[in-house]
Amino acid sequence: MMGRRIGAFLIDWLVTGALDSALWIPLIMIPIIQRRIETQQIISRNLCITLVAFLYLLFRDLWDGRSIGKRCLGLQVRRRERPSLRASSWQHVVRNVFLILSPVEIIWFLATAGRTRLGDNVAGTTVAR
Repeated sequence: MMGRRIGAFLIDWLVTGALDSALWIPLIMIPIIQRRIETQQIISRNLCITLVAFLYLLFRDLWDGRSIGKRCLGLQVRRRERPSLRASSWQHVVRNVFLILSPVEIIWFLATAGRTRLGDNVAGTTVAR
C-alpha cells in the first residue's frame, strides 16, 4: 500500500509539472524568445502559474476522492472513522494543505507505524484501495 501511495503522489507531481510547463511555455518562454515581455510580467505570470499548480495540488482529490495519481493506482481518500464513506470536500482540502510542510509530511509518513500522512491525521482521513 505504501508503494501505491508514493506512486500516486509521484504521478500527481508529474501532472503538476506538466500543467506548469503547459502554462509556462506559452506565457513566459515564447514571449521571452520573441522579446515581448518585461521582467515584471515574467514575475507576475510565474506567480500565477505557481498558484495554478498549488491549487491543483490543494483540490486534486475533490473529484470522487481520487486525484489522477490515485485514480491510476486504484486508491481513494476515505473517512477514517467510517471507511465506507468518502471524505468530505473540507477533509480533502485540509489534508492537502499540509503539503506545504512536505519535508515534515515525509518524515511523519515514514516514522509512523500506520504509514499515514500528518494531513490525514489532522483531517481524519485514510487512503484505501
